Amino acid sequence: MRPSVCPIQLPTSLSALLMLCTFTVAAAPGVSPEPWLKRYRALIEQAPVDCPPTAIPAIPAGIPSRAFPFEQPGVALDPAGASEAQVIYSRDSVAERLIVLSADARGCVHTGLSGRAVAFDERSINSPLPNTLIPAALGLAPPVAIVADSKSIRP
Repeated sequence: MRPSVCPIQLPTSLSALLMLCTFTVAAAPGVSPEPWLKRYRALIEQAPVDCPPTAIPAIPAGIPSRAFPFEQPGVALDPAGASEAQVIYSRDSVAERLIVLSADARGCVHTGLSGRAVAFDERSINSPLPNTLIPAALGLAPPVAIVADSKSIRP
């Protein structure tokens, strides 16, 4: 159920998305999301004034969750300036919630939310699958995917 990442150009259809996601990178093993939530809340407070306002989506109480940071050696994310946005998606196509936190090269924090428990108008990408975008030019903080699911995450 580890999230993966693949490059994508926008806009694209779902069928094209599935074809473009042939190169995937698995995240590091799951850990508690609390340190990552705390880290990204601090980044939001330190963000430049010209960044768009952002809020970290809430994890419902009682729902088990794990964070999967993309910071292990060999993970092919280009922090300096990829030319394309990248999609992080869950290999579990029916995950309840996929929350993705990332920071761009300017220091602005980006959040993404998707999953079967999320209304379509609240999702980051208009897709029935749990996936979301991270910026093309990443900052120093590694992106992290948080999966909250009562059936696939065991406490």
